[in-house]
Order: sequence, then C-alpha cells, then structure tokens
Amino acid sequence: LVFWLMMFFGIVGMIAYANDPDGYDLGEKWAFLAFFDLLAPLRTGWHVLVLVMVTALAASSMDSLQNALACVFSNDLVRCGRNPVWITRALVVVINIPAIVLSTRGYNVISLFLVADLVCATSVLPLFLGLQTRDRGTFLVAPTELGAVVGCGAGGAPRV
Repeated sequence: LVFWLMMFFGIVGMIAYANDPDGYDLGEKWAFLAFFDLLAPLRTGWHVLVLVMVTALAASSMDSLQNALACVFSNDLVRCGRNPVWITRALVVVINIPAIVLSTRGYNVISLFLVADLVCATSVLPLFLGLQTRDRGTFLVAPTELGAVVGCGAGGAPRV
C-alpha cells in the first residue's frame, strides 16, 4: 500500500512539474506541495473530497494513539487490581485536553508532523535496545546506556 501511495504522489509531482516547470525551478512553488498545486484549479467538490480524506487519515492516526494509550493504562491498572474502564476513559480525556488546546492555536501542521517524525525516528533505536533483558557485553554496559549515547549524539549533530 505504501508503495502505491508513493508511486501516486511521485506521478502527481511529475505532472505538476510538467504543468509549470519554471515555477518549481525558480522557487515560486514548492515541490512537496505539488499535489495541492494540481488540486487548486479543480472544483470545490474535489477540495471537499480531499479534505474528508485527509481528516479521516489524521483521525485514524489519533484513534490509534488513543487506543494504544487506553491499552497501556488498562494493562497497568489491571496489574494494580483496579477496574480499568472508567479510569482509563478519564485519563484519555485528560490527555486530550492539551491536544485540543494546541489545535486551536493554529500551528503549522507540516512542522508539527516534522517534529513528530523526528521524535519517533530518534526514539526507535533506544526503544528497541531497551527491550533487551540481558547485557550482551559487546558495546556498552547495557542497552539503556547505548540508547542514551545514541540520543546525545543525535542531539549534538550539526545542523545542515
């Protein structure tokens, strides 16, 4: 599915460039927004369709995050011997309040996705190394220390 989606947006980018090569070459248009450059002259119905699809995509991501949070909270509460249903629901609502407040501020969505992708990309290696239960004795004392070193190295990398 990812392959076909990337193929679609690659073809859309080529079509957008073919429609206005000077705009992209001179920097008047940004290549990563080529899909929206093709969408702009279309009728309102197409705009509404794309808006519904994008909203469904974002809502499904948020739904997955909420399900994951509820699962983690429920699992921990069951281990403590408590009824997880209402406590988990209340915690999910409390966590969503800052998200709602931030969404009303009108931040640039692309920069928010960039930050989220960078956080996820830099936390994958330490996360997987932290899943090891015993010391391999090959690099550092333990996987957690390796994760800390990698995280500090990534944070101190020079800006491009």
